[in-house]
Amino acid sequence: MHVSQFSDDRDRIPDIRLITPEDPLWPARMRPLSGMPKRLYYIGSLPRDDLPSVGIIGSRLCSPYGHKTAAEFGRILAQSGIQIISGMAVGVDGYAQEGALEAGGRSFAVLGTGADVCYPHKNGHLYRRLCRQGGVLSELKPGTKPYGPYFAARNRIISALSDILLVVEARMKSGTNITVDFALAQGKTVFAVPGRVGDHLSDGCNYLISQGAGIAYSPKAILDELKLPSFCSFELERLDSADAVSRQDYLTRFAGAYAQMTALEMGAASNDVLVMQRHLKDFGYFSGEPSGSFDDATRNAVESFQMVNGLPITGIADGATLMRLMADSPITW
Repeated sequence: MHVSQFSDDRDRIPDIRLITPEDPLWPARMRPLSGMPKRLYYIGSLPRDDLPSVGIIGSRLCSPYGHKTAAEFGRILAQSGIQIISGMAVGVDGYAQEGALEAGGRSFAVLGTGADVCYPHKNGHLYRRLCRQGGVLSELKPGTKPYGPYFAARNRIISALSDILLVVEARMKSGTNITVDFALAQGKTVFAVPGRVGDHLSDGCNYLISQGAGIAYSPKAILDELKLPSFCSFELERLDSADAVSRQDYLTRFAGAYAQMTALEMGAASNDVLVMQRHLKDFGYFSGEPSGSFDDATRNAVESFQMVNGLPITGIADGATLMRLMADSPITW
């Protein structure tokens, strides 16, 4: 799909720009590397040199777990000020970039087509958002149509623009291996999300970990590598003590509310859940209006809180257990 097919005024795409290595806007991360393109065409903007960036890649045919994990990492890392780099492909790439944009962050897609060609077509909405909330880049001339070898070649640019490359889901023999090889040759740090033994969609990630890749047990592992605070820690420090509950009170209330919530059926009402929703909203995890109703939005907010702080997603039976896990967690309260 060419951008000329976006006829609605709301879909109008900014002009394509061209830069070369002689241009001061040329990405600093690419300057010391060999094998980089001689020119870049882009729509929107380029990744900022002064902000950290993480490339998120993985399977096009990802599982529901891969979908959720990619979106969650994209969202939480973007909330922490990290630029998300990927290829706008169906699957992990697109879900990670959508998560970043939904969080109000910046994301950049390196294409295996001309910058003015949206491929795959089904990601047209994502393409338009990237042009406004980040950028799309290509070394190929405008109008260039998709061709297999172009996608393998663009992977070197994805890794070059990234400080860390994160693999969310990948088979043992996967196109993600091309990007990983480029990243390692460029001296980049590689992380992988661990998966279940025997799950073919996680074989590639588990193998990378066995070979020394960092274990992305939660977004906090990436934040720690970049020496950035977790989003939750940042929010706690940002809020005035006059406006926010104390850390200990927050932990106590959250633990009690979560323990109560685990005993509830979907849709049940509880004052404990209402209290928890208010705290989750204070710290940026819950965007709805606190109602006391245990719904999907509440469950997702709780899981986001747990994921960003390296806490287990399931298996917490009571508030005391959650309190102990929180106390043992590497998060700084």
